[in-house]
Amino acid sequence: MNGETLKQVIINADDFGLSCGVNRAIVECYKAGLLTSASLMANMSAFEDAVHLCTSCPDLGIGVHLNLLRGVPVCDPGQVASLVNREGRFWGKPVVLYRKFLLKRISLDEVQRELDAQIARVLDAGIRVTHLDSEKHTHLLLPGYAEQVCRAASRFDIRWVRSIRESVGLKGVVNRQARKALLLNAAASRSSGYWTDYGLQAVDHSAGVANAPLDVAVYRAVFESLRPGVTEIVCHPGCGREPVGGVGQMYVDRYWEQERMALLDAELREMVDCLEIHLTHFGRL
Repeated sequence: MNGETLKQVIINADDFGLSCGVNRAIVECYKAGLLTSASLMANMSAFEDAVHLCTSCPDLGIGVHLNLLRGVPVCDPGQVASLVNREGRFWGKPVVLYRKFLLKRISLDEVQRELDAQIARVLDAGIRVTHLDSEKHTHLLLPGYAEQVCRAASRFDIRWVRSIRESVGLKGVVNRQARKALLLNAAASRSSGYWTDYGLQAVDHSAGVANAPLDVAVYRAVFESLRPGVTEIVCHPGCGREPVGGVGQMYVDRYWEQERMALLDAELREMVDCLEIHLTHFGRL
């Protein structure tokens, strides 16, 4: 298979470090052979547990899941006062964060300070950072945030930043997740100039938004429709519906177990080989 027809796939689990249960699921799926990459939350309570588990996953690509939405900042709350509530916690609800960005009540200097602190914490733990993305894809949706993330990537010599480039069929447009994918596609297209300006790279295609949750049937459909180039599949495996304190309302926790079981499916792993799909991560590209 030559370079023009090579189908390279990164299966990336978000929320590494959110909880010990999510951490266990990610490691289990990596060891089963399909999961190749994970995005680590530097400010969450299970961060140290995730770092420890990385020692048993030498070929797992690790990015930073930049987070201005859940938990507490890595910085002292007083240094990022516009990003936190009176208790020193991030706002928790996406709509609150979006409104504050739109009303220009968020300091972009404080955003940059917190982003740098989160990336530095992962690097200081001895992890090679392969890419950047963000909780709820906020770096694509919030005014000014995309450029701040690209600046951080350039400063820390990180080459890849997540972009959403997902195919959405007409039949699925009425679906909530499909509408979300269309919005993210448009937001990513609007921000794409920053990738060029800062010498960064983004994938050719993506999956995991319009077709969430990712069960075995969805993975089969994605694999069968892959186009040449690099595709990132964004997933959220976890264990049951383990309660996670202090993170606010979540959408993906109801699908943790379903997505974990799909990534453990032996027939899907065989399908990858039969279709000559090359599993990789950002650090190998």
